[in-house]
Amino acid sequence: MRIFLLIFLVFVLPAAVFWVGTGAAHPFDAAERFWYQAGQLVGSAREEPKDDPILEEPEPPTDEEKREPAGESPVEKPEPEPKAKPDPAALFREGKFAEAARFATQTRQRTLAELGAAFAAAFPPPPEPYVVVALTSGSEHEGFALEALGEVRLMQPTGRAIGLPESMIASKRELTPAQMVERALPDIEKEATSGDTRRLLRATAAAFRIGRPDAAAPLIGRIVGADAQSVLQAISKDVPADVRDALFRAYRDAALAQRTDAPAAVTARANAKAAPEETDEPERTNPLQRKPDQPGGPGGSRSKRLAIQSEAAKKLMTQARPLREAGEALYQKVYAAGLDKAKPDDVEEAIRKYKSALDLYEKAIEIEDNDTIYALLTGCSKKLFQLRFWKEQVGSR
Repeated sequence: MRIFLLIFLVFVLPAAVFWVGTGAAHPFDAAERFWYQAGQLVGSAREEPKDDPILEEPEPPTDEEKREPAGESPVEKPEPEPKAKPDPAALFREGKFAEAARFATQTRQRTLAELGAAFAAAFPPPPEPYVVVALTSGSEHEGFALEALGEVRLMQPTGRAIGLPESMIASKRELTPAQMVERALPDIEKEATSGDTRRLLRATAAAFRIGRPDAAAPLIGRIVGADAQSVLQAISKDVPADVRDALFRAYRDAALAQRTDAPAAVTARANAKAAPEETDEPERTNPLQRKPDQPGGPGGSRSKRLAIQSEAAKKLMTQARPLREAGEALYQKVYAAGLDKAKPDDVEEAIRKYKSALDLYEKAIEIEDNDTIYALLTGCSKKLFQLRFWKEQVGSR
């Protein structure tokens, strides 16, 4: 019974359903159609499915391929030109003194630029506005307005100041920086060409106060070339106390460099028996600029550069030594006591001693261009500058 039921469910019933699906066709037609469909099912199972071809994506072009057109050879880029070294002389003329000092290769050029930087630090542009004040009397005054209780204090770019009571002021107007420069430059030029060293220093300070350091550049060289004692007096009187020493040191170094940085001419003058038109200021030499064939030149030994060969020079050095040592003792005495307790007579005596020693060293270096003499000459010059500066400060007490 179970076998007949299995045969009925597996074979008879599906065959009957398939035969009914064929529209009760003839048994042979229905069988042919069955085998045909069965063959189609077996054939489709045996065939492997064909995968769709995968298209390979091209690699993205490189940066060089994007920049270079196809079919053209790459163009070589020119190498960047090296940056030119800044010209310290041009920077100095533009009023960029700190940069000029950094790139300067000569001592005189560097010290002049450092003096300009010291002036810039000593006389910065004031924060107060620049105004023109009209008085009830009809006159006008101008300058940086320093407000005070009950009055208006005007400071001119040169440093001169005037106090005006508010009751006398009719009107007050503020000028732009361009208007200030336009009005101040003629006064600066007038002060600078007056022939007075103190007014020259004031004109230089005024150029910095109005924000025009380029206008001060030519004046700085004139200050270094002016009379040293007059410049020291001007520094003592017109420079604020907190920056006075720094400006003095910068001026001292620039003045000494101007006198000692000239090309060596001692040997040439000796061979030519000296030129007839000699100035009152003897020429001095810088041992770094001597020629290799000179006794103190780079080609000579250090012992030759330091040892004095000339008997006449040795004699002058012997005479100068006690004067220099006496001046040094007085210098240290003044320095140790401080300017508040320094005696003017000690300063004056020290100046005389150093001046006498310096005169002898100058004569010695004219006879023999020697490093030892040069070092002593430079040292005495620096101490003499310092003593003269102290003399102005002690005398103003």
